[in-house]
This record gives sequence, C-alpha cells and structure tokens, in this order.
Amino acid sequence: NSGLEAQIFRIGNITSRYTDGKFQINPTENSFANRFKSFVNISAVPNTVSNAYLEFTPVDLCTKAFILIMQNYIKDCSVFHLYNDNYVCMKNIVKIINQLQYKISIVSNDEFKNIINYFLNNNQALLSGIINDIDDNNNLVYYNNVEISSTFTKKYLEKLNFSWPEIDNKYLKKYFKYLKEINFI
Repeated sequence: NSGLEAQIFRIGNITSRYTDGKFQINPTENSFANRFKSFVNISAVPNTVSNAYLEFTPVDLCTKAFILIMQNYIKDCSVFHLYNDNYVCMKNIVKIINQLQYKISIVSNDEFKNIINYFLNNNQALLSGIINDIDDNNNLVYYNNVEISSTFTKKYLEKLNFSWPEIDNKYLKKYFKYLKEINFI
C-alpha cells in the first residue's frame, strides 16, 4: 500500500552443488537428506513411493537463477518459483545409492510397516528422517494436493539464457557420494 517494490522467491528443494556435489555443512538440518539417511539406515523404501518423482534443485544453480532475476528486475514481475522441475524417480535414486555399497530394497507396503514397527520398538532414532511422514498405521505418506508450477519463471529465465539441467546419474552419484564421504549416510 505504501508503494514498496518487492519480489517474492519461492525456493524449491535445495540440494548439493551441481558442479561438485558439495552440500551444506550441516546436512542434519536438511529434511530431504535426513529422509535418505533413514532409508539407508533401515535398508528399505516402500513400493508405494518407489515411483514417486523427487525434485533436486542444486544450490549453485538456484543461486545463479536468483541473481539473474535480481539483475534483470522488472517492476510487474514479482513472484518467482525457483526449482528444477526435471524430476527424478525414486527407483533410480535407490539404484544410485545401492551402487555406493548400500543395500536398500524396495519392499511391499506390509513389509515396510513391519520394518517401521521393528524400529519403533528397537531403535527409533534411525527413523528420525521419516518419522513425521509415518501415519498411525505405519504407512509412509508423501502426497501433496497442491499443484506447483514454475512455467512463468522458467520462461523468464529462458529469456535470460538460463535453464535447469536434467538431474542425471552423474549428479546423483556426486550428491550421495558426498553424504557418504562426510559420514552422514
């Protein structure tokens, strides 16, 4: 109302740098990384989420996109959605993690419930990354009825010669290899 000019940036799921896979110094504070730590700890992912597509927005590229938009300010463009919409299937992620000498199996929902029940009774700490995603029946629940779109932001960035890369196996290996190197997973 007072004439303040501002821009709003809604940021996606920030992950390690695209260039070298380095990540924040405190991955314990990152819920996405903690989910994978729990999956590694319990060696299982339920088949109900195995076909889910996940978003990886490398921090260095998100920063680049943010700076480009800020440097090319247009008064009537005030809301931007910065995230990489080149999603990755959970099955592919499990395959990459297993190539790093871990053993995660995709199990039935009933088997996953049994695994969750076991860890709830024996070592709840290993579930810390997913405990908030488990319902009263020990189902892992990841659903969102909010449809997210970055069409405007993508077109805006394309005019600035920026586009999000595909998240390929090379990037995923760097991401998880770094988490392994720092003994996070």
